[in-house]
Amino acid sequence: MSAESLARYVRQRRYDLRITQQAIEDNGGPSVATMRTIETGKSASLRSSTGKRLDKALSWPEGTALKLLRDDIQELEQEAYDDVDPRLARDVLRGLIHASVAAGRMRVLSGGIR
Repeated sequence: MSAESLARYVRQRRYDLRITQQAIEDNGGPSVATMRTIETGKSASLRSSTGKRLDKALSWPEGTALKLLRDDIQELEQEAYDDVDPRLARDVLRGLIHASVAAGRMRVLSGGIR
């Protein structure tokens, strides 16, 4: 990942959480000015303390922002995979498939969905 990729992940996470840059600052995260720098991809580095505050504000596991910036995406993917309950993943996937079939975006060719 690069500063641009980190920017995209941070913007998307803020959007998903429905929080503003000001709300992040108000809750102990980086300042609005720092968030603007991060989200525009102009932050080639982060201080450890800024990364920790960003992780906390975005409800990410500690170290996520710095790992994204350093291109440790494989480590993050492995951590996420290790934390997933296989039964929950199966149930979520099954639900997505059923919803796609019901909406006509997917057809079941053979064998059905179990």
